[in-house]
Amino acid sequence: MFLLLILSGVNESKVQAEAGVFPITTDVAGIETKMAEYIEAHQDTTAGLAYSVFCGNEDLVTGYYGYADIENHLAVDDETVFEWGSASKIMVWVSVMQLAEQGRLDLDADIREYLPKDFLSNARYDTAITMVNLMNHSAGFQEDYVDLFVKDCTDFTCLEDALAAHKPEQIFEPGALTAYSNWSTALAAFVVERVSGMSYVEYVHQHIFEPLGMEHSAIAMDLSDNDWVAAKRKEPGSFFSHLLITIVEQMSLAIITVSG
Repeated sequence: MFLLLILSGVNESKVQAEAGVFPITTDVAGIETKMAEYIEAHQDTTAGLAYSVFCGNEDLVTGYYGYADIENHLAVDDETVFEWGSASKIMVWVSVMQLAEQGRLDLDADIREYLPKDFLSNARYDTAITMVNLMNHSAGFQEDYVDLFVKDCTDFTCLEDALAAHKPEQIFEPGALTAYSNWSTALAAFVVERVSGMSYVEYVHQHIFEPLGMEHSAIAMDLSDNDWVAAKRKEPGSFFSHLLITIVEQMSLAIITVSG
């Protein structure tokens, strides 16, 4: 939702596909105006936020608002640590598309081809579930909210175990209905593991974070994959409790992803 807000602020943006190149012209003032309007409209319910919009290697506009710690008046800045939330899904889909572009993953194949035998024991329909279904939230799985706050990171030793521990019912035939599904996204990340032969955390670091120079980003549940983030998390003003990232780097990747 936050990403869509930023993109909607690019009122004069034009994207033209010519010989595989996607030039973008951006109304920076329009972005700043849209963000100012958003902050004004939500100031009573917004503690703090940070945003940044990139075009290629150029930082078009960056802004900070509010507090990371209201009681201690600690302002949001370029080192404030934010929770990923559903923006982490961008990492899954970028990983999927990288493998698809390499010819290692077929977006239209039944994902059972990439999973352990009978792993989808919760599938009610014989209809194939494809990666396209997972990416469009149309695999038909019920959305169950479980383990929103995990106190012990050792409860689940790997992504496969976490998925197996909570298998929601498939209540719609694949492709019949679009219904948001966190489990489906985690399932796609597991496919990334199976196809790449790497853990999902390792894959994201090696193929996304490192090429983009994202040195202050963590995606492991216990934050063991980034000492800087783990240390910042212990400081006053860190937002929430797990899967953390600096929002500036988060949004730079999001814009890169959307702009092609």
